[in-house]
Amino acid sequence: VGVSLLDRAGASIEAAAATLHASFPKRRLREEDPARLLSEADAAASGLASTVLPPGASVAVEAVFAAPAREAARFAVETRPARVSPRSVPNP
Repeated sequence: VGVSLLDRAGASIEAAAATLHASFPKRRLREEDPARLLSEADAAASGLASTVLPPGASVAVEAVFAAPAREAARFAVETRPARVSPRSVPNP
């Protein structure tokens, strides 16, 4: 699952896409190198994509854009082909 930035007309902005991943602590978002965070986000996305949640469960996610396009006005969440096999998560 990913996020694309859209302009005011709703058109996707080329090269303005990010992968959804489990949320990082706010301190890391403020203080760490965006390239490192983006690399970790891509790696974490595989784990998130392979997680099967029980009914009613939820996971906090985010998408990090190191330098969002100025013309971005909205965003769209999009599904992408899975690159991993699902794994089960035990019920709490």
